[in-house]
Amino acid sequence: EIQRRIDHVDQTRTTLEAQHRQIDRLRGQALTGAGAQTLADDVADLGRITGELSVSGPGVQVDLTDAPRAAGGAGSDAGEDRGRVRDRDLQIVVNGLWAAGAQAVAVNGNRLTTLSAIRAAGEAILVDLQPLVPPYRVEAIGDPGPLRSRFADDLAASYLQLLQVD
Repeated sequence: EIQRRIDHVDQTRTTLEAQHRQIDRLRGQALTGAGAQTLADDVADLGRITGELSVSGPGVQVDLTDAPRAAGGAGSDAGEDRGRVRDRDLQIVVNGLWAAGAQAVAVNGNRLTTLSAIRAAGEAILVDLQPLVPPYRVEAIGDPGPLRSRFADDLAASYLQLLQVD
């Protein structure tokens, strides 16, 4: 049953990607003629902001991974849980990157928008209902110098320092 549903999701995702390509083609056809360039530019800007269009460029990357378990011995469940990356950890990093001026953010390749949710479901972390597996890679597009500097001055960076295991 699980494999059948995974196959269905993959098939639906393929269909969705084909429909997106068709929409892009039709949009390109509709946005031709006098005065259409300004409208096409506005549509492209909105597409990047809403996450409909992909973006590329320089940026920064923050990798988070679970802490290694204590060697030799069974720790308490609470102790083992303390070293795990949680949904709130990703939320803090993502929000810190947005606050630092990121133009676009993705977690493990999942592009985030204003409607994206990062939450926990049991032991799993979900981004827009897609389960993630560690390590967690947060990528942000933006001018790397100012982005790093503003992120370093943000509370998110201080939070990461508290969590960091030497």
